[in-house]
Amino acid sequence: MKLIKLQVNTDNQKYPIFIGSNILNKLQKIFTLNLINFNQCLIIADKNVPKKMINKVLKSLSKNKISIHFFTANEKNKNQKSINDILSILLRKNFNRNDC
Repeated sequence: MKLIKLQVNTDNQKYPIFIGSNILNKLQKIFTLNLINFNQCLIIADKNVPKKMINKVLKSLSKNKISIHFFTANEKNKNQKSINDILSILLRKNFNRNDC
């Protein structure tokens, strides 16, 4: 599947969503071509995601400050506590709207 870029327009901002095959190998190119810049990034990943894939993402984001939050992706964890855990990380690390 070729890379598809969807442009989301809200009342006060625009942002892209990218969909496609083999996207992990294209992250840096996507960021560069679309002028996507950020100081830090929080990766939220299922504990079952292979380390090889996580390492690909980390390699493509190597210039930035990266935090990873692993969780067990199941119905039991789709709750407010999981959201609060993520929000706590974002607050503790001083994320802002320009971060990823």
